Amino acid sequence: MNRVITQRNEYRLSVLDRKSLSGDPLKQFSNWYTAAEKKKIHTPNAAVLSTASKSGKPSARVILIKAFNQKGFEFFTHYRSDKAGDLAVNPKAELVFYWPAMERQVRVFGAVKKMTRSESLDYFLSRPRGAQIAAWTSAQSKPIDSRQKLL
Repeated sequence: MNRVITQRNEYRLSVLDRKSLSGDPLKQFSNWYTAAEKKKIHTPNAAVLSTASKSGKPSARVILIKAFNQKGFEFFTHYRSDKAGDLAVNPKAELVFYWPAMERQVRVFGAVKKMTRSESLDYFLSRPRGAQIAAWTSAQSKPIDSRQKLL
């Protein structure tokens, strides 16, 4: 067994001061997200999305958030993906944003609501052609026999 108990870090980059925090959680997230962008954090919109199946089996994967506002955090997925299946039977999830260079993480949890078909189509059409083809031809969350099969 590899022991990692000896891996220790001193976390001193960021100090939380209640006086500097916003009373509005979304505003605070926005402040930290903007700071992550300014620090040129690689993919600051990446988050771990955790869902659970009808039987309670947890599943987590990294996704990219496309927007956030008072309505919530927006992400897109293939309707036949494992995460879409989980959310169809258990529409609750948690996101975790982790920005180690800032020594920050943010947890967001709650109910998930499917976007309208029009919103999904608008997003799909905004993607590069190669990404559209990949999304159209692949069964997300399912193994692909070979790269050649995609071509």
